[in-house]
Amino acid sequence: MGDHLAVVLHALGPALVEGDYVARIQNLADRIPFHSTAAFECRLGAGAAQVDFHVSLPASQLQNVPCLEGDAAWRILRDLARWYADSYCVLEYDVSALTPTLPAPGFFLPMNCGSPGSNFLRLRGIFDEELHSTALGPFWPRLECCFTHLPASSVIHSVGFMLSRSRPAAKVNVHGLSPEELADYLSASGWSGDTKALGATVSRITPWADELDVALDLSAIGIGAPIGLECYLRRGPAEEPRWNSLFDYLAANGLCTPEKTRALIEWPGIDWEETSASWPASLAVADRYMNSVALSYFYRRISHIKVTFESGRLQQAKAYLMFGHHWRARDIDVGN
Repeated sequence: MGDHLAVVLHALGPALVEGDYVARIQNLADRIPFHSTAAFECRLGAGAAQVDFHVSLPASQLQNVPCLEGDAAWRILRDLARWYADSYCVLEYDVSALTPTLPAPGFFLPMNCGSPGSNFLRLRGIFDEELHSTALGPFWPRLECCFTHLPASSVIHSVGFMLSRSRPAAKVNVHGLSPEELADYLSASGWSGDTKALGATVSRITPWADELDVALDLSAIGIGAPIGLECYLRRGPAEEPRWNSLFDYLAANGLCTPEKTRALIEWPGIDWEETSASWPASLAVADRYMNSVALSYFYRRISHIKVTFESGRLQQAKAYLMFGHHWRARDIDVGN
């Protein structure tokens, strides 16, 4: 998907991704088959240069993604994906760790087969009975707590696995927790942090989000101290004034520099074939076929902002900058 990445790189300000990381991401993208959606995960604090790269793809296509031959973690994830073939998964690459042979990425699966209990039992059943894998053995008690204590109004929308790390980890993303439910849920699930301070932080940032998800890091001994709060706004900065309020709050807490704020505001937009300096040759045939009825374009938008709460206060902020290719019927306006 390197030629698709090249279309949008002009909008990625150097304040967000430094040159060395751009080259690493380009090298990674050149080795990955094209998929419709990808994203940059950018740290927003001063001196925070690390970038991760995410790719969303049908789980059924995981076999086409190159990786280190014989990598045990990758083999488990690839086999697991067969049981979620009708769903989209997300691969997360640590760009700073890239080598000539790709390491196994982090791997996020949707939990969409019904109740929390059925999602957990399906996942554990696949590992224990189909894959005969003990890779998640230490995590099952904590994962079960996360599913069991979930309020009726909330859902775990994805579970992530980082099995290739020196210390394997699992991640749980929860949608729909109210500020009132959050403390009880985290305490019941085994988190030992300051729920009062976290609740106050959640109440503070909730007005600046259409949706607020909670991201949990699981280890073999429990839920990690950092709690991720993911802020989603449906409209971009040009239409939604709450972005400016959120950025001001991050800046006031030392979590986002002015240069990175400006780069974030400038990221959203559309790249058209007619005006792009670099258009993928892989789209040429499809573009000609669709030309009479549809326009070909790449969109750029901010997916969400994630802030990390630990030790009684916010410690870090990240932005997830999404891009992808679409066709749109010629009689529908997609903006400029």
